[in-house]
Amino acid sequence: MSFKLTSMSLPVLLSYETAVASASPPAAIKYSRSYDACIAQAEGSDPAMSECLLDELDIQDAKLNQTYKLVMRRLTQPKKIELRNLQRAWIVKRDRQCERAAAPEQGGTLYLILYRSCLVDETLERTRFLENY
Repeated sequence: MSFKLTSMSLPVLLSYETAVASASPPAAIKYSRSYDACIAQAEGSDPAMSECLLDELDIQDAKLNQTYKLVMRRLTQPKKIELRNLQRAWIVKRDRQCERAAAPEQGGTLYLILYRSCLVDETLERTRFLENY
């Protein structure tokens, strides 16, 4: 079965794109403004977009570390040990999950984009988790 793009297909495709964009995870909303500017300048270049994601990961990782330190300040010693162990386990889980997510593109230029995008999204989610810990 093949799909032929016709002028009648365009509204359906646009509706689909709008639905997908509106269904994006809340984490996407919290990407930095510098990321948006970097992506705009990347003009679709995979290596440039990958670098934008690496820069964004640095930003989001710094926010995660800051949040982690704030939470640790208010915890008792046993709870600090518990959270530290949870964080260490989360890092291993995140890395494995993101490696699996990007694996189908191993060896291609899309691999790093998928991998780094996953790391950024997971880091944003973890920061939110810690903010409510």
